[in-house]
Amino acid sequence: MCAFDVTIAAPKVTLLDIALLSRVGNTNPVMSGFLSDGIKAYEHLIQFMNRPVVPGENRSLVVNNSWGMFHPSWDFPVGHPGNFSSNPNHPFNLIVGALAGKGADILFAAGNCGPECPDGRCQGVTNQGIYGANSHPVLPR
Repeated sequence: MCAFDVTIAAPKVTLLDIALLSRVGNTNPVMSGFLSDGIKAYEHLIQFMNRPVVPGENRSLVVNNSWGMFHPSWDFPVGHPGNFSSNPNHPFNLIVGALAGKGADILFAAGNCGPECPDGRCQGVTNQGIYGANSHPVLPR
C-alpha cells in the first residue's frame, strides 16, 4: 500500500524493497534479531548513495521504515551495550545518522502508543510512543 501511494506522488520513482523480517523463533529481547539485519540493509543503502552520479541523474533516497519498537521491554536494559532505544552510539543509530548524512530522507513508524487508541503491544505505556532510531536527532519530527 505504501509503495502504491508513493508511485502516485512520484510516478518516475525507483523502489528498492529490502526485507527486514524478525528472526524465526523468539529472540530476547525482540529487537535483537532485527537490528543486525537493519544494519546490513543500511550498509547497502549507503553503498547506493555512494555510487557515482550519472549525468542527468537526480540522486535522492527516501527510506520508509514501517517498523518500530512498541515498548522498552523489547530492548536490552538501559546501560547494556546492546540497548539501542536510549543509546545514541548503538551501531544501528550510528548508521541511521550516516545514511542521513549522505542525504537520505529517513522515516520510521511512530505513534502507535498514543493515549487515544494504543496498540496492545504498548503494554499500557502511552506517554512515550517513540523509541530508538525513530527519535534520532537527524530525523524529521
